[in-house]
Amino acid sequence: EEEREIAGCRVVVTKPLVKPLGVTFLLTAANIPLSKYDSIRDALISINHVVVGYCINALCPLWGNHRIKAEEVHDMFKELNKDYRVFEYNIVGHSIGGKIALMVAALHDEDKALNSVVALDPVDQSPVEFTKEKGKGDNISLQHVGADITMTITESGFFVDRDHNGRAIKSFNPNVNLVLHRNAGHMAYCDEGGELSWKAVMGAGNPDRNEFAKKDAIKIIKGKAQSKVDGKHFKRGAKKLVADTKAAAKELSDDAKTSAQGMGTGMMLKGMLGM
Repeated sequence: EEEREIAGCRVVVTKPLVKPLGVTFLLTAANIPLSKYDSIRDALISINHVVVGYCINALCPLWGNHRIKAEEVHDMFKELNKDYRVFEYNIVGHSIGGKIALMVAALHDEDKALNSVVALDPVDQSPVEFTKEKGKGDNISLQHVGADITMTITESGFFVDRDHNGRAIKSFNPNVNLVLHRNAGHMAYCDEGGELSWKAVMGAGNPDRNEFAKKDAIKIIKGKAQSKVDGKHFKRGAKKLVADTKAAAKELSDDAKTSAQGMGTGMMLKGMLGM
């Protein structure tokens, strides 16, 4: 694990012990330390992903914070691309980090390098950008994106407005997947059961449901990242097999032509010599 500056951003990069099979960005809830997401990080390391942990400072900058951070994630991937020769990536984000992950998919995936987004209980607030009421401006849309998008929702925490939570985002973007973690707390995805000093204002949730939500989220995260990697490797392997087969067939064809030309030349010489 090392702290690095990538594309002007301070992040923590954790690498697997073997050759990486993918890169996943881990975006925290607003001002929540990365240490609260060690379980998610370790799950991604277990499938040989490089994990780029980005603690979301919701106060800096004060203006355009979420849009700037979404652009930064894509810029960081382009720089990391050179280090690991991995041309696709995934994002896991929690709360505001989940919203920022969705913004990367919607606004910064022209190169189609983003495989999947898992947005854990995303919060579209301060400002609202996906779930504006009619007549209050255009919403950012996810309906055109190529990445596989999954959101979870707990519907807890009084500060999370139901008009701007994951269910509301889904209502504007029916193509995305939504997983309900009923009766879990907004901080259930964090380690130590979300036992933070401000858990009371965020909704603690039922302990059993918190544990289930966290385990289910990790299962989803690993599945999305792994299926993409395995699928890409299969496709690449199939393409290589086809290419190798075509090359071998061409070589045989060339050999046959050469042999036939040799036989034809021999017969012509025999005819000229009257043999």
